[in-house]
Amino acid sequence: MKAYRIAMVMGCPFPAAQGTQVLVEQMSRALTSRGHDVHIVAYHYGDPDRSTDLTIHRTSRFPGYRRIRSGPDWRKPFLDWSLTRTLLRVVKDYDIDVIHAHNYEAPLAAYAVRRKAGIPVIYHAHNMLGEELPTYFRTPCVKSSMRSLGYALDSYVPPRGDLCLALTSGIRDAIIARGGYQEKTLCIPPAIESLPENGHQLFPVPTAIYQGNLDGYQNLEFLLDAWELVAAAVATSRLIIVTHGDGTRLRNCIRRKGLSAHMDVKDHLTFSQSLELLLRSKVAVNPRFGWWGFPIKLLNYMMTGRAIVSCRGSAQGLRHLENAWIADNGDLEHFAEGIIELLSNPGLALQLGAAARKTAEDEFSWARMVPHLEEAYERVIDGV
Repeated sequence: MKAYRIAMVMGCPFPAAQGTQVLVEQMSRALTSRGHDVHIVAYHYGDPDRSTDLTIHRTSRFPGYRRIRSGPDWRKPFLDWSLTRTLLRVVKDYDIDVIHAHNYEAPLAAYAVRRKAGIPVIYHAHNMLGEELPTYFRTPCVKSSMRSLGYALDSYVPPRGDLCLALTSGIRDAIIARGGYQEKTLCIPPAIESLPENGHQLFPVPTAIYQGNLDGYQNLEFLLDAWELVAAAVATSRLIIVTHGDGTRLRNCIRRKGLSAHMDVKDHLTFSQSLELLLRSKVAVNPRFGWWGFPIKLLNYMMTGRAIVSCRGSAQGLRHLENAWIADNGDLEHFAEGIIELLSNPGLALQLGAAARKTAEDEFSWARMVPHLEEAYERVIDGV
């Protein structure tokens, strides 16, 4: 396989402890280890608690903007204009072979650069905006408008890539249904680096954990409602919600529900701090309903051998009572039942956790995924 010069571009801060950034960071390391020259193009800042030895090219500074969490923001167009300029410079200065663009702002910048430099663009679809964009808003009329905008972008952005990669088969099928070309749309699941499995003592009380951002599409209200049932059944149970963002609003919600004795929000944590809490917890939960993405947190849960309780809509790679407990979307009682059962049944928790780790090692390793990426690069660069 040839060694390629790759511009890995995303419209977000980097590095950061969010799904897209973690995936791109690990993907870039895996490609670099195979001899490829990877240049990451991202916003002007990253999480100060995360460091990386990857090559990063940053946009011009935008005073006062240091937001880590995803979602719309009125300053994004200015940042994305700078992203386009930075990408064009990188393409010219480093004789880039292919642009690998993630999410939605980055491919728009990449397509503009392609017109000037003639460099092929691979678009990597992490989600479907028609479903996700409305979740950032509360007013019904605004949600409806954002849904329409999201569907329009879903129909415009993916088909314009020289090749489109989707994280799941559901995303691939949705892209094709909304105007993408079947022959140019491939499904390549994400992967994860190996993580420690044990060596940490479990918390002394039955503890479950949620890791991730606190955005609306994560369905955390559903998780809080389920935990009322768990707390009633297992009086000593505890849920830790771990996030890199600000958990003030969620803490207030927990207080209003009277669950403060059973739930703890730990925010602004580094990845290593978050990982230690995950390894000390018996159960890891994923309340997300949406099919339109791949929760990278699931790969962390799987690779650390945690017993997982997940809603079916986002249970990528998981099978009920084979490597996880799966509840139908919105089935509060069954979701809570899974948490109660796994907190109370150490044997089943160990069995499902071990099976989840084996699934991660067998199906979601970078050794398995990188050759597919290399084939995609070869296809668009050499026209094979």
